[in-house]
Amino acid sequence: RQPGVGGVEGEQGVGALDQREAREGLDATASAPMLKLEPKEEGGAGRRRKKAKRKTQISFEEFRKLTSMIMWFVRHSEDTFRAGPEGDTEAGWPGVRWGDVVAWYLREHEAELVTEHELDRMRTLVAQVIRRMIRHTNALIVVSGMDGPNEDKMLKLHPSQLAVDAA
Repeated sequence: RQPGVGGVEGEQGVGALDQREAREGLDATASAPMLKLEPKEEGGAGRRRKKAKRKTQISFEEFRKLTSMIMWFVRHSEDTFRAGPEGDTEAGWPGVRWGDVVAWYLREHEAELVTEHELDRMRTLVAQVIRRMIRHTNALIVVSGMDGPNEDKMLKLHPSQLAVDAA
Protein backbone atom coordinates (compact mmCIF):
# COMPACT_ATOMS: atom_id res chain seq x y z
CA ARG A 1 0.00 0.00 0.00
CA GLN A 2 1.32 3.44 -0.91
CA PRO A 3 1.19 6.25 1.65
CA GLY A 4 -1.32 8.95 0.74
CA VAL A 5 -3.33 6.81 -1.68
CA GLY A 6 -6.90 6.26 -0.60
CA GLY A 7 -6.49 8.03 2.73
CA VAL A 8 -4.01 8.76 5.45
CA GLU A 9 -1.78 5.82 6.28
CA GLY A 10 -2.60 4.18 9.56
CA GLU A 11 -6.08 5.72 9.78
CA GLN A 12 -7.92 2.74 8.32
CA GLY A 13 -7.09 -0.82 7.52
CA VAL A 14 -6.42 -1.86 3.95
CA GLY A 15 -9.46 -4.14 3.97
CA ALA A 16 -11.86 -1.26 4.64
CA LEU A 17 -10.40 0.79 1.82
CA ASP A 18 -10.43 -2.15 -0.58
CA GLN A 19 -14.11 -2.76 0.16
CA ARG A 20 -14.98 0.92 -0.31
CA GLU A 21 -13.00 1.12 -3.52
CA ALA A 22 -14.67 -2.02 -4.85
CA ARG A 23 -18.11 -0.55 -4.12
CA GLU A 24 -17.27 2.76 -5.77
CA GLY A 25 -15.26 1.23 -8.62
CA LEU A 26 -12.01 2.95 -7.60
CA ASP A 27 -8.56 1.65 -8.35
CA ALA A 28 -6.29 1.52 -5.29
CA THR A 29 -3.32 2.77 -7.33
CA ALA A 30 -5.16 5.57 -9.14
CA SER A 31 -4.31 9.14 -8.24
CA ALA A 32 -8.00 10.12 -8.34
CA PRO A 33 -9.48 12.33 -5.62
CA MET A 34 -8.35 11.32 -2.19
CA LEU A 35 -10.70 10.50 0.62
CA LYS A 36 -10.63 13.22 3.26
CA LEU A 37 -10.66 11.82 6.75
CA GLU A 38 -11.17 13.37 10.13
CA PRO A 39 -9.02 12.29 13.03
CA LYS A 40 -10.42 9.14 14.59
CA GLU A 41 -12.54 9.72 17.65
CA GLU A 42 -13.59 7.30 20.35
CA GLY A 43 -16.28 5.05 18.94
CA GLY A 44 -16.43 6.99 15.67
CA ALA A 45 -15.59 5.85 12.18
CA GLY A 46 -13.40 8.88 11.60
CA ARG A 47 -15.26 10.05 8.51
CA ARG A 48 -17.24 13.22 8.30
CA ARG A 49 -20.84 12.31 7.65
CA LYS A 50 -23.38 14.66 6.17
CA LYS A 51 -26.31 15.40 8.37
CA ALA A 52 -29.22 13.48 6.91
CA LYS A 53 -32.05 15.73 5.82
CA ARG A 54 -35.40 14.64 7.11
CA LYS A 55 -37.95 14.73 4.36
CA THR A 56 -41.33 16.06 5.22
CA GLN A 57 -44.11 14.07 3.65
CA ILE A 58 -47.76 15.00 3.66
CA SER A 59 -50.70 13.63 1.74
CA PHE A 60 -51.80 15.31 -1.44
CA GLU A 61 -55.11 16.17 0.21
CA GLU A 62 -53.33 17.93 3.08
CA PHE A 63 -51.12 19.79 0.57
CA ARG A 64 -54.20 20.90 -1.41
CA LYS A 65 -55.90 22.04 1.80
CA LEU A 66 -52.85 24.07 2.84
CA THR A 67 -52.39 25.66 -0.59
CA SER A 68 -56.08 26.50 -0.89
CA MET A 69 -56.09 28.17 2.51
CA ILE A 70 -52.91 30.13 1.78
CA MET A 71 -54.22 31.27 -1.59
CA TRP A 72 -57.53 32.29 -0.01
CA PHE A 73 -55.70 34.34 2.64
CA VAL A 74 -53.51 36.12 0.08
CA ARG A 75 -56.53 36.82 -2.16
CA HIS A 76 -58.60 37.99 0.83
CA SER A 77 -55.77 40.30 1.97
CA GLU A 78 -55.63 41.88 -1.47
CA ASP A 79 -59.43 42.29 -1.64
CA THR A 80 -59.46 43.88 1.82
CA PHE A 81 -56.70 46.28 0.76
CA ARG A 82 -58.51 47.26 -2.43
CA ALA A 83 -61.78 47.86 -0.56
CA GLY A 84 -60.08 50.17 1.95
CA PRO A 85 -59.10 53.83 1.55
CA GLU A 86 -55.55 52.94 0.43
CA GLY A 87 -56.90 50.78 -2.40
CA ASP A 88 -57.04 53.70 -4.81
CA THR A 89 -53.32 54.49 -4.65
CA GLU A 90 -51.25 54.20 -7.81
CA ALA A 91 -48.68 52.02 -6.10
CA GLY A 92 -51.22 49.26 -5.65
CA TRP A 93 -51.24 46.41 -3.20
CA PRO A 94 -47.74 45.70 -1.85
CA GLY A 95 -48.45 42.04 -1.10
CA VAL A 96 -48.66 40.09 2.13
CA ARG A 97 -45.68 39.23 4.34
CA TRP A 98 -44.63 35.56 4.39
CA GLY A 99 -44.51 35.71 8.19
CA ASP A 100 -48.10 37.04 8.29
CA VAL A 101 -49.31 34.09 6.20
CA VAL A 102 -47.63 31.62 8.57
CA ALA A 103 -48.95 33.44 11.66
CA TRP A 104 -52.49 33.53 10.23
CA TYR A 105 -52.44 29.80 9.46
CA LEU A 106 -51.17 28.97 12.95
CA ARG A 107 -53.90 31.13 14.52
CA GLU A 108 -56.52 29.34 12.43
CA HIS A 109 -55.30 25.97 13.71
CA GLU A 110 -54.25 26.87 17.26
CA ALA A 111 -56.84 24.51 18.78
CA GLU A 112 -55.14 21.56 17.07
CA LEU A 113 -51.64 22.60 18.15
CA VAL A 114 -51.37 21.42 21.74
CA THR A 115 -47.60 21.17 22.24
CA GLU A 116 -44.78 23.45 21.23
CA HIS A 117 -43.36 20.62 19.10
CA GLU A 118 -46.61 20.51 17.08
CA LEU A 119 -46.49 24.31 16.71
CA ASP A 120 -42.90 24.19 15.40
CA ARG A 121 -43.74 21.31 13.07
CA MET A 122 -46.73 23.17 11.64
CA ARG A 123 -44.74 26.41 11.27
CA THR A 124 -42.07 24.51 9.34
CA LEU A 125 -44.66 22.71 7.24
CA VAL A 126 -46.45 25.94 6.24
CA ALA A 127 -43.12 27.56 5.34
CA GLN A 128 -42.21 24.54 3.19
CA VAL A 129 -45.57 24.65 1.42
CA ILE A 130 -45.15 28.38 0.73
CA ARG A 131 -41.66 27.71 -0.63
CA ARG A 132 -43.07 24.99 -2.88
CA MET A 133 -45.87 27.29 -4.04
CA ILE A 134 -43.20 29.79 -5.12
CA ARG A 135 -40.63 27.46 -6.66
CA HIS A 136 -42.62 24.57 -8.12
CA THR A 137 -46.32 25.25 -8.53
CA ASN A 138 -45.82 28.97 -9.32
CA ALA A 139 -48.96 29.88 -7.41
CA LEU A 140 -47.16 32.62 -5.44
CA ILE A 141 -44.49 35.13 -6.41
CA VAL A 142 -42.08 37.09 -4.23
CA VAL A 143 -42.45 40.79 -5.02
CA SER A 144 -39.99 42.30 -2.52
CA GLY A 145 -37.57 41.37 0.20
CA MET A 146 -35.88 38.68 -1.90
CA ASP A 147 -32.55 39.13 -0.13
CA GLY A 148 -33.98 39.16 3.38
CA PRO A 149 -35.27 36.39 5.61
CA ASN A 150 -38.32 34.46 4.44
CA GLU A 151 -40.57 36.04 7.09
CA ASP A 152 -40.02 39.50 5.54
CA LYS A 153 -40.63 38.56 1.91
CA MET A 154 -43.73 40.06 0.35
CA LEU A 155 -45.92 37.58 -1.55
CA LYS A 156 -48.63 37.94 -4.16
CA LEU A 157 -50.64 35.45 -6.15
CA HIS A 158 -49.11 34.69 -9.52
CA PRO A 159 -51.02 36.47 -12.33
CA SER A 160 -51.96 33.10 -13.83
CA GLN A 161 -53.77 32.26 -10.57
CA LEU A 162 -55.72 35.50 -10.83
CA ALA A 163 -56.81 34.55 -14.37
CA VAL A 164 -58.01 31.14 -13.12
CA ASP A 165 -60.10 32.84 -10.44
CA ALA A 166 -61.71 35.19 -12.97
CA ALA A 167 -62.78 32.34 -15.25
